[in-house]
Amino acid sequence: MQGIPRVVKVLMAFLALFYIVAFTLVVLVDFLDAFGLQGWLLERAGDESLVWFLLFKEEGPAEIMQYAANLGSAVFIALIGGGLLAKGSPDAKRFLIFAGALAYMVLEDTGNVRHMIRETSTAVLGIAEGPTSLVGIGIELGIYAVLGAVMVFAFYSLRHVLKRYRPAFALMLVGYVFYFFGALFSASRHFNSWYIQVGGRIVDGLDLMRFEAWRRVDSFVMERFAQPIEFFLVDYLLEESLELAGAAFILFATLTLFIGMRRAGVLSLEEGK
Repeated sequence: MQGIPRVVKVLMAFLALFYIVAFTLVVLVDFLDAFGLQGWLLERAGDESLVWFLLFKEEGPAEIMQYAANLGSAVFIALIGGGLLAKGSPDAKRFLIFAGALAYMVLEDTGNVRHMIRETSTAVLGIAEGPTSLVGIGIELGIYAVLGAVMVFAFYSLRHVLKRYRPAFALMLVGYVFYFFGALFSASRHFNSWYIQVGGRIVDGLDLMRFEAWRRVDSFVMERFAQPIEFFLVDYLLEESLELAGAAFILFATLTLFIGMRRAGVLSLEEGK
């Protein structure tokens, strides 16, 4: 049994460092205002002057890392599928289906495809329902259910391959767990306004509105997105953290599998081999 490749260990260390630095800064700057750093950040970032908002917002550093991880996973799985297809392996099509699901995840992350599908579906059906309605929530849950079913099928049908490379199997399983909770959070975000309720308990419990930066960001998101800061505290800080971890561990798994299959001579990308 091969271990985790060195390049994967480096990527894992980078992810761990990102989380340690990010959450340390969130606690020190956003929650405690240590050394008056909120004022310093307020002068430079204005309406987005909170560390968690800057790091985990849409198209922020955490989400861009997620884009890169999902794209990398799709590429490595597609390379495995293409290499096995050239050899006539029955597993090739399963890998290519897996790559297709990962490619859709890239589109979902970069373009929020589920929102467009929801809006189009309700418009065609003549239903005046928004994302906070049961119909809107049901459509998004349905989309996640289909994508999840494809991902589970890929994992289950390829388990015999993954088990030959135990680290890849374990890393993939961890990635699936993180992504499951991230997707569940995302699809149910408007159900009973639970994001706002959970975020409110954090904000009220720590009395964060006593800080000018929190009031400034709250006014900004209310004006721009018609949602309070409590919503985004869960949407950005918690949900995006889960999704990034899921995407990263799936990348760790696919890269481990790719390198393992190459080293074992099972996969060759050279023509005629």
